[in-house]
Amino acid sequence: MPNTVSGPPTNENLNAYLEQFYQRERTRQTQFPEALPADAQPFDLLVINICSLAWSDLDAANLANSPLWSRFDMVFSNFNSATSYSGPASIRLLRASCGQTSHHDLYQTSGQKCYLFDDLARLGFGSQLAMDHTGEFGNYIKDLRKDAGLQAPLMSQAGLGHNLTSFDGSPIYNDGQLFTRWLENQQKAGSDRTATFFNLVPLHDGNRFVGTNKPADYRTRAETLFTPVECFYGSTREVWPQSDAGGGARARRSVSRR
Repeated sequence: MPNTVSGPPTNENLNAYLEQFYQRERTRQTQFPEALPADAQPFDLLVINICSLAWSDLDAANLANSPLWSRFDMVFSNFNSATSYSGPASIRLLRASCGQTSHHDLYQTSGQKCYLFDDLARLGFGSQLAMDHTGEFGNYIKDLRKDAGLQAPLMSQAGLGHNLTSFDGSPIYNDGQLFTRWLENQQKAGSDRTATFFNLVPLHDGNRFVGTNKPADYRTRAETLFTPVECFYGSTREVWPQSDAGGGARARRSVSRR
């Protein structure tokens, strides 16, 4: 359905254009197969949702050419999350089986047809949730349960260290240790297919290093985050290398959505 609104950018025209966009998006839904082929190679799917990561900030911090980005098969350089803060951004990702909605409608019942991790579960992917924060601020984790359909238990944070404190005074756990724990859990469990949603918040405004009251520099926090992300990516490829022959090796694909 093409957009038929034209004319000068008045409030009326802009609102009409936006409403036509929403009407078009309401018709969109990803059709997943009923089952995977019998010979489908097992793999794990990770959605690593990094809050407050933006090209403009990376440019200002001289990190737009970080070696991390060369790790990925695809990088979207002209990408807009269509949202302004963490909660709705995560809900949009986890409702990726349907088209975009207004901010208001994110917090209305959508039904399971829009829940990405429910679709993946029907294909045999066990759902997992890991975060480097408590998830209590702004009812973040409650909103994931209620409005994004993610019911997986939060991976244990017991014993994880932290050198960053959130703007609300709660700990931001060490991401390197978080990734290591996830990887160790995967190796112990031996599951064929899992889908894990990671939410990482070191880049939030107002975060500070332990022992200081001054907000930490964006570049320093970004480098503190990017290093374990890059190491984690390398570790997964070493543990489960890709196999051209498909002879029992675990398949891995990496897509950066920023």
